[in-house]
Amino acid sequence: MTVRNETSPAMEPEEDRARPGPSADSASPSKSWAELIPTREIIYDPAQPRLSIGPEPLAALVESIRRHSILQPLLVRWDPALKKYVVIEGHRRLMAANELALEAVPAMIIDATEPADIHAKQVSANETKEGLTLSELAKAFQHQAELRPDATQAEIGASLSLNRSKTSFIQAYFVVEPPVRELVDQGLIPQMGLYYLARTNGEMQIELARAIAEGRMTVDACKAHVHAVVGKQARRPKGGRVTLKLAGATFTAESLEGLQQALDSLRRKLKNAGSLEELAALLKGA
Repeated sequence: MTVRNETSPAMEPEEDRARPGPSADSASPSKSWAELIPTREIIYDPAQPRLSIGPEPLAALVESIRRHSILQPLLVRWDPALKKYVVIEGHRRLMAANELALEAVPAMIIDATEPADIHAKQVSANETKEGLTLSELAKAFQHQAELRPDATQAEIGASLSLNRSKTSFIQAYFVVEPPVRELVDQGLIPQMGLYYLARTNGEMQIELARAIAEGRMTVDACKAHVHAVVGKQARRPKGGRVTLKLAGATFTAESLEGLQQALDSLRRKLKNAGSLEELAALLKGA
């Protein structure tokens, strides 16, 4: 996408200048250059993958914008139902602008209607700039899976520009016990610690996680303990793998989330089938 170099008239905040979006004839306006949009007309995207922003980074951004203004325009889309612009990229810049009570901010308006594509773009942008926490990545991965129920885990990882290592950590996040996941959410369990914890289960896993979180055990010590007790080969969590076979189609899941996705896929095929014969044909083509 190309940003137009000339900053006038596109960047002039003229009160009488026609707004590009809220017209009856244009449900999804798009501009390939930046222009000033009133801050009150822009809202945050609730599906934004970054769940929290620390006070220090935000304060630094506020001071930078106070001195130099916003150097990189926000990326927004027009939502005809809300009659507002929704941020795709630039949530922190918008927060800083609101902190400074700026009346308008520079933004580029793009056509974006596919939720999965919008969300994937947000995840990739956040990962490129500062990186998301493992908890944020896991929740983003889960949200993308809900938006693309027919996609494989590898396809979801690729759509979010995640390498195999990141995807492995995310998978580990979903198979550990809920109390362990809470410690990960609090930033008390490193990624490699989570990786080794996922090879265990039950009370042993929870106790090891608490020991790491409280500083009573290092990740290396956890690794050695897991190798000694469980072995070097990855161990499946309690409950193992669930396989559903129906009319020649096989649905396999290794977690409750995976099982839910498989059942959702089956429900969609059942909804689209007009008879048992059509359902069997759909399943064979799965």
